[in-house]
Amino acid sequence: MTHPDAAHPGPAVLSVLTLTALLACEGAAKSPPDPTPAAVKALAAGKLTEAFRGFDQGCKAGQGAACDALGKLLAEGRGVTADPARAETLYRRACDAGTAAGCANLGAVVAGRGEDTAAADLFRRACVDGDVAGCSNLGVMYGLGRGVTKDLDRAGFLARWSCDGGDALACSRVPK
Repeated sequence: MTHPDAAHPGPAVLSVLTLTALLACEGAAKSPPDPTPAAVKALAAGKLTEAFRGFDQGCKAGQGAACDALGKLLAEGRGVTADPARAETLYRRACDAGTAAGCANLGAVVAGRGEDTAAADLFRRACVDGDVAGCSNLGVMYGLGRGVTKDLDRAGFLARWSCDGGDALACSRVPK
């Protein structure tokens, strides 16, 4: 037999549910809109200052892709003074946030310093997460034996996979 009040929650339960709903609405109202899509549009329109600002906001909000994009602007000096050190920091933040392109870009920076093992690890991480440039660069590392044991079969496989993924430069390294 059911208690007659079972279908009607008491005032304490209603108060908790009401408070939970109010807090959820309050939290949702305080969440700022994602600035990254507007930053991408600004970049496409050549509005570099606006793009920089949007990517900076997105990065500060923990968006890895925004950190990666901001790093690219700083690395290339597009719309801002080039700042390779800050770009590297942003690529690391993007990579740590799970953005594969950030890992690939960080790998390129690290490889440029001759830190081959660390670069290969970053390219591998990017490749495993589906980044074509990361796979292509990892293939180069295998082909040259830099940071990894030289393995021409793996190098060829990664070149072919990257070429199929749209990396035209990798196509020139596909074994015949």
